Amino acid sequence: MIKYNKILIICIFVIIILIISGYFGYKLGTEEEKKNKEYIINNNEKNIEELRKEGYNLILSQSKNIDYGLPLKDTELKIKENSITKDSIILEFLSKSREEYINVSTRYYILEREINGKWYQIVVSNRTHRNKK
Repeated sequence: MIKYNKILIICIFVIIILIISGYFGYKLGTEEEKKNKEYIINNNEKNIEELRKEGYNLILSQSKNIDYGLPLKDTELKIKENSITKDSIILEFLSKSREEYINVSTRYYILEREINGKWYQIVVSNRTHRNKK
């Protein structure tokens, strides 16, 4: 009987250790996942504060406040692959449409980045001219 009690106690102890190690492994994994989120392009769908809490350290949003001029239809903003460094970033403006009219567009984007625990904002502007062919 004593032998079975020892085996039962050891099994319970091993199960408790597995549960605790699984919990801490999950917690460390989610923390690491938050750190690895490099950037997000926010189409004003989420609050900036929520994105910061989710772990993004580079947030690009289209400004609602400063926009004069007509935006090009079907224009997409992307961050060029492998272009993010600690000092710079390359943005690409891709047009899906092939319009033959003159379009002048001034778009402003707010780029936010966390550097040493403090958030900084810059305004990125783009003026696009497309001439009639």
